[in-house]
Amino acid sequence: MRLRAQISLEFEVDSFTDAGAHQRALERVLAAVRKRYPEAMLQITQRRERLDFGLSRAAEGEPLAGG
Repeated sequence: MRLRAQISLEFEVDSFTDAGAHQRALERVLAAVRKRYPEAMLQITQRRERLDFGLSRAAEGEPLAGG
């Protein structure tokens, strides 16, 4: 059986320099994890806030328009 474990962090940064500091700190933590799980990876992506266009979602089970 193959499993995947994920740890998710979300944080605000003021600059790329600040982001780099967070990345270096996370790499240090990851180094400890890699002692037990050498294939462990760190992936950092930029999150953007969703814009609220005031549209409502279809209710669950409600057919899509035209369908």
